[in-house]
Amino acid sequence: MQEYRHLLIAVNDAPGPLHEGLRLAREERCWATVLKVVPPYEGDLDLTGIRDIDSVLASGDYAEGMSLRDIVYDAGVTARVMVEQGDIAETIIRVAARRECDLIIMGARKNAGTVYRYLNGNLVKRVTEGARCPVMVVDARPEVAEPSVPLSTRKPVPVC
Repeated sequence: MQEYRHLLIAVNDAPGPLHEGLRLAREERCWATVLKVVPPYEGDLDLTGIRDIDSVLASGDYAEGMSLRDIVYDAGVTARVMVEQGDIAETIIRVAARRECDLIIMGARKNAGTVYRYLNGNLVKRVTEGARCPVMVVDARPEVAEPSVPLSTRKPVPVC
């Protein structure tokens, strides 16, 4: 296996990239950056009495970051978890360059429909064309992960 020093794992709502990235980081015994990119909020805000609007908008991002930290901790991988707002492709490329990553791991759906490819297909293309390092594209379908195995053992798993 090729030796990596630092992986960037770009996560979305599907577990495939995160599982594969953590597995590879554990095998390679390397650092990892787990990155969740959320689109910037561009709506109208007519809020009175709120002094720090950034903290209100980022409150959901904080919860997402804490959940990812639990998963990374349980996997036994040395990683930094980041949640950033911005254009997804540009943010992935920027963070990978800034953190001097050797590999970017991201997800895409195999056999995705036309609408999905139209909305998200350009994302993989933009990242692979703009990144300074190789990009590993992982099947992002939820079926990739074993549904009976919890991602984090810190929280109770509902019984079906």
